Amino acid sequence: MGLSIVVVHWIQTHWQALCLIWTGVSLLFIPYVLFRNQASSSSELRDGGQSPSSFFALAGGMFLLWVVSGSVWMSWTDRPGVSTVWRSVYGALFIPLLPILLGLWALRQESVRTGCGLQFKSVGPGFKWAIVGIFIAMPWVWWSVQATLKFWEWVGYQHPQKHSLLLDLDRSDGIGIRLAVITAAVVVAPVFEEILFRGFLQTGIRQCTRFAWIAIGTSSLIFALVHSPWQAPPIFVLSLFLGLIYEKTRSLWTPIGMHATFNASVILFNSLSR
Repeated sequence: MGLSIVVVHWIQTHWQALCLIWTGVSLLFIPYVLFRNQASSSSELRDGGQSPSSFFALAGGMFLLWVVSGSVWMSWTDRPGVSTVWRSVYGALFIPLLPILLGLWALRQESVRTGCGLQFKSVGPGFKWAIVGIFIAMPWVWWSVQATLKFWEWVGYQHPQKHSLLLDLDRSDGIGIRLAVITAAVVVAPVFEEILFRGFLQTGIRQCTRFAWIAIGTSSLIFALVHSPWQAPPIFVLSLFLGLIYEKTRSLWTPIGMHATFNASVILFNSLSR
């Protein structure tokens, strides 16, 4: 225990220098990812017979269900005896479930699975690329966080110091709350958000425009806008990497794995820093 505290303290003390080194190393991997070219990334193989309108309809349906589920949840839990922490944590766990079910229902069709790149044979390679992707993305997301915090400080914008789930995690020592936060952040959110924003939305835009960067940039902008405004810039940067790796691997398992690993690392770092 004492050794772990020393290690965490050393990392915190030298974190900026470590990130500089990490950023430099990640630059060596970026050309390999950018110039990666697979036969399976051609539009003919990945469209799976689905039109862009089909993917837009699925993305819109998932988003609408998410909004309605959130409204119903907030109304149902707005009563005496329900704590703010309970409402927030279990809301993050349960609100995306109906949208996820819609996405999974659509993914029963082979053409949709092929178009999104969510085939079971690509699980292994997808998660291996997730490790590469998150290694490249993490230092850039960290720098964007620092730049965003400096900017908000400069303009005098007051904002929470942490994500609401991390604040809830800090406030509660109950095992149920802790498990709910971890499940919501590491399982539910990555599956829901990556099916919606990468699997359906980015794929639909990519098929419609035939330009990968338009699809990556547009879906990333929308992804950032549905999050809290003070978090939007680093969320946008993370989403660019998620979209880029997704386009290069054509496996939705990759951004799901990256997203889950990112959220898990944030929770772990927050726990070690307490």
